[in-house]
Amino acid sequence: LELPPHSLDGYDALTIECWVRVDRVGFFTRLFEFGSQKDRFAATWNSSFNVHSTLRGENSWGIADGFISRWDEVGWVHLAITGDGRTFQAFLNGAVLIDHPSPETFHVGGDGSRYLFGKDAFGGEEEPFEGAMDGVRIWNRVLTQAEIQDGIKTPQPWGTPGLVALVDASTQKVQS
Repeated sequence: LELPPHSLDGYDALTIECWVRVDRVGFFTRLFEFGSQKDRFAATWNSSFNVHSTLRGENSWGIADGFISRWDEVGWVHLAITGDGRTFQAFLNGAVLIDHPSPETFHVGGDGSRYLFGKDAFGGEEEPFEGAMDGVRIWNRVLTQAEIQDGIKTPQPWGTPGLVALVDASTQKVQS
């Protein structure tokens, strides 16, 4: 999945949430990446879940060990990542995995050059996502933990205030 360049420019905060079923976890499997290597916001995993921001080539990492290993069969899980340029959080099925303040302000949409889901943009140790993704929602604000938990039970439909992108297999559409 790829959104048009600069389609998320101008937002000071984002929440990215989706359902995923992992078929295979590589060395570093990409969930999403917004921007380039010098200015990005990304989430990857191996046996840990890694959310990181990069500004001017300097990385800030939040890591949750013991996430999904390459040998686990877990079925569908809900992931949510929030960022407001100063801190980011990651949630697994509504539970906080990562709560990380960044030492520097970062751009939640990266530099706007690309918005990729499940794709590897750089090669090397990063690998594309293998599995299925559904219910990808991007919000123009940080959702609270309670809002994420409520959204797991009752996903918000297109047209909900603050929902700026939705990719849903039930509608077979990308809306933004």
